[in-house]
Amino acid sequence: MTATRLPIPGSDDGHWGDILNDFLSQSHHADGSLTSAAVAATGAYSKPSSGVPTADIADGAVTQSKLSGSVQSALASVAPTPSDGGTWAAAQAYVAGSIVTYSGARYIAPAAVPANSFFDTSKWILLGSVPDTF
Repeated sequence: MTATRLPIPGSDDGHWGDILNDFLSQSHHADGSLTSAAVAATGAYSKPSSGVPTADIADGAVTQSKLSGSVQSALASVAPTPSDGGTWAAAQAYVAGSIVTYSGARYIAPAAVPANSFFDTSKWILLGSVPDTF
């Protein structure tokens, strides 16, 4: 059995089409589409039949509009609305998305902040000195 190869112009008279078809059939179906083995050999991602595993999805890659309607509704029911949470108070717990004023600057909490904690800039994202309106 010889290895498949591309035809050589001027050297494969009468066999050119057979040689080319044999070469192409190694990675293509009869309809011209690529075989899964050819795609896998290139290192391209092949989605498993069970769906894309969570580990294969990059953080931030899925937008809310791509989520199911029930998940979007659940998120909307718990998501805080952009509003002024007032001046930060140590005794108050804050949900993710809370916006507060502290020392003349506005901050937003990317995650929940427990009550009775000191103001810690690692738990808040600085929005800057902005008006109290949105």
